[in-house]
Amino acid sequence: METFKKNHLTLIFLIILANTIILSSTLVKSCNPIDKEALLDFKRRIESDSSGQLLTWNTKTNCCTSWNFVKCDNATGRVIEISPFRPSNPMDSDISIFVKGTISPFLGNLTSLQVLNLHHFQQNYLDNPAGLRGQIPPQLGQLSQLTYLSLASNILSGSIPTSFANLRHLRTLDLGQNRLSGAIPSNLFQSMNSLESLNLDQNDFTGSIPSTIENLLSLETLSLRNNSFSGSIPSNIGKLKNLTYVYMSYNRISGKIPDSIGQLSKLMYLDLDNNRLTQSLPSSIGKLSKLINLHLNKNKLNGPIPSSIDGLVSIFEISLSENNITGPIPSSIVNIMSLTNLDLTRNSISGEILTNIGKMKNLQFIELSYNQIGGKIPDSIGQLSQSITIKLDNNKLIGPIPNSISNLSRLYNLKLDHNKLSGSIPAKVLNIERLEVLDLSNNQLSGRIPPHKSIFPASAFSGNIGLCDTPLPPCKRL
Repeated sequence: METFKKNHLTLIFLIILANTIILSSTLVKSCNPIDKEALLDFKRRIESDSSGQLLTWNTKTNCCTSWNFVKCDNATGRVIEISPFRPSNPMDSDISIFVKGTISPFLGNLTSLQVLNLHHFQQNYLDNPAGLRGQIPPQLGQLSQLTYLSLASNILSGSIPTSFANLRHLRTLDLGQNRLSGAIPSNLFQSMNSLESLNLDQNDFTGSIPSTIENLLSLETLSLRNNSFSGSIPSNIGKLKNLTYVYMSYNRISGKIPDSIGQLSKLMYLDLDNNRLTQSLPSSIGKLSKLINLHLNKNKLNGPIPSSIDGLVSIFEISLSENNITGPIPSSIVNIMSLTNLDLTRNSISGEILTNIGKMKNLQFIELSYNQIGGKIPDSIGQLSQSITIKLDNNKLIGPIPNSISNLSRLYNLKLDHNKLSGSIPAKVLNIERLEVLDLSNNQLSGRIPPHKSIFPASAFSGNIGLCDTPLPPCKRL
């Protein structure tokens, strides 16, 4: 009997102890007074907030349990995350939130903060942008525990504080869509070894990309679009082995694409459109076996396309339009079976269209306009069964329009104008069911325009002296 009582008492003690442990682990300490005052000062500087989240921030309640979008460490009561301008319902993420105010420097006192998300959710189409204004307080550089910092989609001005170099644990830094200016501080990247995502899009940053970017060994996404960066791409960019997405379009970046870019074995997206890049594409680009999109439009690239381009075995889109690229299209390109979009418009490409182009079964958009391509259009073009757009206009093509084009049942846009094509128009080509955009003007075509169901304007056939019949004037009877 005594043994039973002892066991019973032991069981009761263990139950009480377990409940105590569970209860103590779920209790949250009161909000740290320093953190609370910092957050209240932040609230005072917000003049308007249509989300209404800050209404819950008041002096009489515990900021750890009663304030919306504030998270604390249960053990210490220190604030570790604030995201005040998010919709209450995650399903309302497309609803604009109107915020006006400035960033309190007292946020720098939240020394345990890990996530600071002041991203302002406002649709880009709004004509009267709101958001947080003024400069970024340098005191934010005191938040040494930060792993995530987003001040995106506001109207912040000034430069990036040099104190941000202290944010050694950052994994995400998002300052996109503001009015920030100046150069990237030279010391910014010296100790950010954990940074995985850097977004400085749509600001007015100037100067060159610091060579210290080589220290960002964890970086996966580098987005610098729509700024005024100048100088060259750092030659040591190849050290960033984890880079997967590189977006640098719409800047003033000059010089050559460094050979080391071929060392970025994880790279999937490379967008350098609308810059001032010169010289030829490095042959090392063919080592990027995981690359999906290559965008180098509107630069000053010259020389031939390297034959190593067939190393891009995962590529969907190659866009090299509006450069000074010369030489023929490399024969190796037909080995890229994944390619869906090929845009080489407005270059100085010569030679002929590859006779075995039909091997590229997934090609949907072929744009070779405004070059110096000669020879005949190969019959194998009719094997490109996925083709939606074929633009070969403003070249030096000769010979007939291949009958095989009529096999392209998905074809929507066919531009062959401003060449030296001759012979008659194949009847079946004009009756491709989905064909809506057609231009065969300014060639040397002749004969009767075949009857067709689609309505094409006369301009689609003009400039061919030998053509006649609808929609051109009727053929003369002999």
